[in-house]
Amino acid sequence: MTCAASHQFGDPPHWPSDAAGCSVPWDPLLHSPKNKFVDRITKELRAKNQMLWYVERGQDMPSDEPILLSLTDDFWPGEGFGSEHGVKIVVSDAEEPPQEYEPTNETRALCTLNTDLDKIFRKYFQRQVAHGQSYYSLHWKSGMTLDGRLTLDRRIDDKVYGSIEAVYT
Repeated sequence: MTCAASHQFGDPPHWPSDAAGCSVPWDPLLHSPKNKFVDRITKELRAKNQMLWYVERGQDMPSDEPILLSLTDDFWPGEGFGSEHGVKIVVSDAEEPPQEYEPTNETRALCTLNTDLDKIFRKYFQRQVAHGQSYYSLHWKSGMTLDGRLTLDRRIDDKVYGSIEAVYT
C-alpha cells in the first residue's frame, strides 16, 4: 500500500516535509492520469502516490503527543504473513509540497517503515467482501513525534508494531 503521511517544518532548523504515499478514490479533476489504477482487491478506480501531510509549514509541532494519521491496508487471505510490510516515507524540501509523489531534487524517499505482520494479532485483520471475494483490512495509525529526533511509528490500538528514528545533529 502507499498512503502518504507527512510533516513540514520551518527554519530553524529546517525540517523537510515527510510523507508516505497512499491511494485514494480516483477523481479526474484532482489526479494525474499516470496515477490512475484499478485496485486489485476492491476493483475500485483509485489514484496512487497521493500525499497526506502531517503538519503544514510554520505549524507548531507538539513534542509530547504524536501526530496520528489513520490508514488502511488490504490483504488477500494468507497474504503477507511470514513477511514484513513496508511503508515508504517521503521527504520534500519544496516550498509547496506536492499532493502527488514523484521523485525530484526536492521530493525523495527518506526510508521505509517495516512491520512484521506476524506480530500483529489476527483479530485486527477485519474480514471484508468485495465482488464475492473475501479479503482482510488492517486499520492502523502512522504516528510521528519530534523531540530532538524524528520518530515515525506504526500502531494498532495504541500498541507500536514498528518504528524508525532519525537523530538530527
